[in-house]
Amino acid sequence: MQPIRRLVSQGAALCAAFALHLHAAARANGSVVPLDLDDFDPPPVISAHPQSVTITEGLRASFSVTAVGSDLGYQWFKDSALMTGAIGSVLLFPNVTPGQAGTYAVVITNSLGGAVTSNPALLTVLPRPATLDLTDRLVGHYPFDGNFNDAWTNAFHGAAVGTPGFGTGKVGAGALRVTTAQNGSSFNYVTLGTAPMPFLTESDFTVSFWVKYSNYVGDPPFLSNKDWNSGNNVGLVIADSGGGGVAKHNIRASGGSRVDGNIGRTGDGLWHHVVAVYQRAGVNSNATLYLDGYPVATNSLVNLVGSIDSSLPVNIGQDGTGTYTYGHSVGLTNALIDDVALWGRSLVKSEVEFVFLEGRDGRSFDGIRDFAPLILVPPQSTNLPYQGTLTLSVEAGGTPPLTYQWFRDVDALPDQTNATLVIPSVGENDWGPYHVEVSNPVGGPVFSPECWVNVLFSVPPPVIGQSPGSVTTNRSLDVTFTVTATGDFLRYQWRRDGSNIPSATNDLLILRTVSPAEAGTYTVVVTNFGGAVTSAPAVLTVVSERPVLVTGQWDFQNGDLGPSCGLPLGFGDAGVETDTTFGTTTSFGIPPIAGSPANVMRFTPSAAKWDGYKLYHGAAPNGGGVYVNQYTLILDVLYPPSSDRQWRSLLQTATGNGNDGDFFVGTANGLGISGSYQGNLTPNEWHRLVLAVDLTVNLVTKYLDGVRVANQTLSEGRDGRWSLDPYALLIADNDGDNVPGYLSSVQFRNGKITDAEVAAMGGPTASKIPGCVSITVAGPNVLLHRTGDAQLQAADDLDGPWITVTNAPNPYQVPAPLPPKKFYRPAK
Repeated sequence: MQPIRRLVSQGAALCAAFALHLHAAARANGSVVPLDLDDFDPPPVISAHPQSVTITEGLRASFSVTAVGSDLGYQWFKDSALMTGAIGSVLLFPNVTPGQAGTYAVVITNSLGGAVTSNPALLTVLPRPATLDLTDRLVGHYPFDGNFNDAWTNAFHGAAVGTPGFGTGKVGAGALRVTTAQNGSSFNYVTLGTAPMPFLTESDFTVSFWVKYSNYVGDPPFLSNKDWNSGNNVGLVIADSGGGGVAKHNIRASGGSRVDGNIGRTGDGLWHHVVAVYQRAGVNSNATLYLDGYPVATNSLVNLVGSIDSSLPVNIGQDGTGTYTYGHSVGLTNALIDDVALWGRSLVKSEVEFVFLEGRDGRSFDGIRDFAPLILVPPQSTNLPYQGTLTLSVEAGGTPPLTYQWFRDVDALPDQTNATLVIPSVGENDWGPYHVEVSNPVGGPVFSPECWVNVLFSVPPPVIGQSPGSVTTNRSLDVTFTVTATGDFLRYQWRRDGSNIPSATNDLLILRTVSPAEAGTYTVVVTNFGGAVTSAPAVLTVVSERPVLVTGQWDFQNGDLGPSCGLPLGFGDAGVETDTTFGTTTSFGIPPIAGSPANVMRFTPSAAKWDGYKLYHGAAPNGGGVYVNQYTLILDVLYPPSSDRQWRSLLQTATGNGNDGDFFVGTANGLGISGSYQGNLTPNEWHRLVLAVDLTVNLVTKYLDGVRVANQTLSEGRDGRWSLDPYALLIADNDGDNVPGYLSSVQFRNGKITDAEVAAMGGPTASKIPGCVSITVAGPNVLLHRTGDAQLQAADDLDGPWITVTNAPNPYQVPAPLPPKKFYRPAK
């Protein structure tokens, strides 16, 4: 057997169409010109990976991915398991459950077999609170279960204007039914008067309600205390926006400027929960808008100055005037409004979620009074200098009194038993994870999520000893960048073209099977408590692999072993020459090829050790090795009935023919090696066999008459058994695995071709295997000869555009005068 050759790093071969470079030097001789390749379409490139999501049980969640490429396909995985039917760019969870928590990723493919996997994204599902007291600073609550009363202790009862009615409620038994006639003839709504306004005038406040409507004109209001005939009037309105059933809010105070913002689609005849949270105190002055439990927009309120009291009443189903039709262009018919609530404070996100989830399930938010503690706003991670003051706080709900105990790691901190933890001067033992436990007479303790406290010690900044080096590589290979740095508490963040690379936080950056899209300038930022330092830039250049060329073709047109492209074949020994004859399908009495006669070669092995034909393929070492590791061998062959179901060697890679051949037609007429044979070579018929080999991935792809019959994994890879020396032996074997047969055409390429290229070739034809283009010079004339039936294309530059030469004969004479350069190729 051939000695095993050393494996080296993995590579890949991508092949494309052929291109012939013709220049003035070609006029000097009649040599064969090799073929170049155009670039191959790249695999998909992810421009936006799915992002991790933390969400409360019962809400809507989703992951999405954005990728660049053509004919893209998607397949999502959860915890590495394939998700049946999850084949879109968006993965939606309409009502998320704890069982859906986990790690998600998506594999994106294209029609050419390229594939890329997204970064993993974590779905964290927080438990839905069983109970929550939302009576703190509750101003008014209107269930509309058969009356217009305030269910809260303030007793800011509503009063009917016109004849508002009741319908089936979303929460509880009933809901308010309101109508505004477009012509202004009737207004049916509920007024709360001005009693709630002292609680809502200048401080934080929240408005919440359920709404269901579809029959409307213009921008009817749902809740308002302002004259809605102008958005610049003082007051608040939550209304339809007047376009497509999208709800919006508009607010204007006595000073500053108005604020507007869309909430989302509500006018579809379904129930929707609308919440507007107004936080006017502190540095984060803004309005947060929620639709169906999910925050949809945030509007700054920094320019909202003064009171929003317009002196008009708060009305439900109308604006503050109670007669808004905007010149008979606004109307609302049988809209349902339910479970209206007003708070004199800004609700936090978890409270809004609780109101929505309770209401979605038909329960009012104020149905429970005694409840266990619940963490509403957990403590937040922080960085602070050595001997600085540490302040951590938690916001919790629950039946009072609430008790607190703070922890650093697992150690309870003495005397830290308030909602706020204060350490006046942090030292070297104060950094680490912190959390707080909250209890009350009903239950607990409940634990807050951990936050991390970093104490910035006075230490020297990092020092980079060795920056990463620049790399030039072929695509589809692995690339590693390294950095060497000294210092304490080191952290790393790699960047490409100035942007952070997610999860690239080690001193090594490994890029798997790089694509041209990953080319760029790479740096790494090394940090510790003392500062940060950035490495010198390293440039990654990704170039196309060596093009796949037709480096040899033999068509036996002249009754010898001469080439159509490349170098001549050679007889393995004198006995092979004796056993070889040349003729035509007619003279040999065998079937024509696709109905036409053709010149062919007959071989009749007469010895057990038969050395076949020396295949001088003309390919240089490739695939990252010292031998030829990526190649394609194509044979147009016929075996007579006498050779049926016998061993037939096709290729011997050991030039001394001292061991078994390396690819065969087997006794079941299949194509392959090592017990793996596929396809069916029927006797006394011409067949086109293709062996496309890529030893960088230990693979041979086998084709019969243009159809792939199998991908076969080989036991040895780069520079191993199936790699090639400067020549190999065709139709050779050492121990009698050979029988008579006929060859019409043989072609060799210096890389692995694709399914599409093989399919385009189809089966054998009398015009031989397509792809070989050669040049001869006859006096002042340059002639192009091509095999096969493909049309000829020409271009002035290798990158095109490529134009088909109409009705080009074979051979084709290049028009005079000859240009300085011209490119020709068979049409794809």
